[in-house]
Amino acid sequence: MECERMREAIETYAAGRLAADETGRLTAHLQACPACSRQLRWVRALKAGVRAIPRPALPADLRAELMRQARAASR
Repeated sequence: MECERMREAIETYAAGRLAADETGRLTAHLQACPACSRQLRWVRALKAGVRAIPRPALPADLRAELMRQARAASR
């Protein structure tokens, strides 16, 4: 049960959004639990892989149209 609860917190922890009190509990659990530590490494590797994917540039005409629509909507 403890691992299940901690695994739910791992993604939030990896994103740096876990509350301080929960961070302390999770950190202690990670030091004692190889399975949850592997899960955290996997989540971090996945996040790093996603960040490494190049973002395609918007075609110039699409960017111009989106900007035109944004300006029109703000009037």
